[in-house]
Amino acid sequence: MQTPKGLLWLMKLERWRKRIKQTSIINSKHFRNCNFLFDHKKRIVGSGNNNDCSVEATFKGLEATNPISNMPTIAHHVGTIDGTNMSRKINWVQDEEETEFLFSEEAILRLPPTHNTIYKQFLEGDIKNIKNNIDIVDCVGGIFSSRDEFLTLFDTSNSFECELDNDKIQSIYNSILQLAREPMKTTVWQPRGLRHTFLLIDGLVKERCLFKDYDVSFEPKQEDYDMAERILVRMVKGWDTDMSPKEDLK
Repeated sequence: MQTPKGLLWLMKLERWRKRIKQTSIINSKHFRNCNFLFDHKKRIVGSGNNNDCSVEATFKGLEATNPISNMPTIAHHVGTIDGTNMSRKINWVQDEEETEFLFSEEAILRLPPTHNTIYKQFLEGDIKNIKNNIDIVDCVGGIFSSRDEFLTLFDTSNSFECELDNDKIQSIYNSILQLAREPMKTTVWQPRGLRHTFLLIDGLVKERCLFKDYDVSFEPKQEDYDMAERILVRMVKGWDTDMSPKEDLK
């Protein structure tokens, strides 16, 4: 996309936004055209003025949506939503158990404090509240003093990969592949599920080492592999969830 040039650029952006909004979402090419964002590969781009440069997408996103009408399960969406795009994501469906929890009194225990609030408590010596919120802001590097420090930690965590057991990763991937049903099995999980499994375990190891064990080695434990398998089993079982509107929620 060209560099913003003022009013003309904003007008073009608004026309693009309206065009996307007016076009039916069931046109899968809109999803397929976003695939390059997920690939994290180096590509040559330019503005047409011979000033090409090498860039690498680092997109990490979270997308939330409702099912398309008359498509009760996520499997029904394959093809309507481009399969190659779906295979680049962890497709998590809110199952009945999660829905019941969200509507229960246990869903909200307390509102999480902001990082600024925690840092203020730290400066004032409010040890009690710091201990209550230690799982949110305390890590190997200490208590975050700003959002920028958290983003620095996030970027640093994405700059390296943990040394994982490839055999265990392959075993987990295969077990999920056996549980999955078509077309989710061969279209969505099989192409990139092995990489998703690796990245999930990599993230679990980093989360544990930073916020639980305070371990700077970032070496995996069996509990990381076990947790990843539980998450992925829950994911693939969720693919069978009927997402049709419930009578008591209409």
